[in-house]
Amino acid sequence: MECKLIGNLFEVIAMITDEQRIPQIYSESNLLYHAELNLIDTIYDHPHANARMLSEIMGVTQGAITQMTVKLTEKKLIEGYKMPGNKKEKYYRLTAEGKQARLKHQEYHSEANQKLCQYFCSLSDASAKVILDFFEKVKECMPISEFACQSGGSCGRAMERKEE
Repeated sequence: MECKLIGNLFEVIAMITDEQRIPQIYSESNLLYHAELNLIDTIYDHPHANARMLSEIMGVTQGAITQMTVKLTEKKLIEGYKMPGNKKEKYYRLTAEGKQARLKHQEYHSEANQKLCQYFCSLSDASAKVILDFFEKVKECMPISEFACQSGGSCGRAMERKEE
C-alpha cells in the first residue's frame, strides 16, 4: 500500500508539472503555456501596468515579460497601447480573444476546483484530518525526491514487517 501511495504522489506531481509545461488550447487557434496564461490574468487584474510593473508583480524579469508580450500580441490575445501624455511607456490590455481565453481557462479550473470541493465536503472530519496531515508532511519534506519503493526497492514498513 505504501508504494502505491508514493507512486500516486509522484504521479500527481508529474501531472502538475506537465500541466504547467505543456501548452493548452484556451483560444480558438492558440496553444497557451501556463506562464502566458498567468500574464493574461495579470494584465486583466492590473490594466494600467507597464512591462516593469508586470515583471515586479509576477516576479520575473522584464525580458521575460517582453518575450511573452510579443508572443501574446502575435497571437492577438493582447495589444499594446500608450497612455495620453506618456508616449514613452507601453501598457497592455486584453483583446476580445484574450478575454475569451482567460474565461475558458478560469472555467477549466473552476470545474476542477468544484469537483475537489465536493469530494472534500463529503469526507468525515477524521478522513479530512488524515489528508490534511499528509499535505503538511509533504510540505515539511519539500523538496522531495524518489523513494526507494518507487525505484524498485522495498518500503521501510515492508522491511520492518520482514524483520519482525
